[in-house]
Amino acid sequence: MFILWDEELASRNEEINNQHKEMFIMFNNFQSVCMKENGQDDLTDQLNFLNEYIKIHFEPEEHLLLECDYMSYLKHREEHEGCLCILRKLEEQLRIKKAASTLLFEIKVTIVNLLTLHITWSDKHLLQYMNSAMLKHQKYVDR
Repeated sequence: MFILWDEELASRNEEINNQHKEMFIMFNNFQSVCMKENGQDDLTDQLNFLNEYIKIHFEPEEHLLLECDYMSYLKHREEHEGCLCILRKLEEQLRIKKAASTLLFEIKVTIVNLLTLHITWSDKHLLQYMNSAMLKHQKYVDR
């Protein structure tokens, strides 16, 4: 279950696109480790690495939300916190339960859903709002 970047997911913000692409790569690395059965430590390290990167990605995204007075800032931030909470729980389960195939499957499905749903819905709405705000601002600057 590898996930591939699709230009349908792209926004006009290249930095955010690159970060989203990097998350896909990290997930695919986690998937590769799952398939090789490299061991518990490798799986935990890969999942932790992905979780930390997602956390780092959310910070500048939230800064952009505040910068453009995004009307759904609190809702978007709550989604981020919810994603991080789910990921922390999965990471904890992996440490406790070890690499059971059912848990690994649950982790993979959950991460794919979190990434693709958040990018295709929440981030798209945010970026559409930002682009619209920038166009309005540009009209005033051009006068």
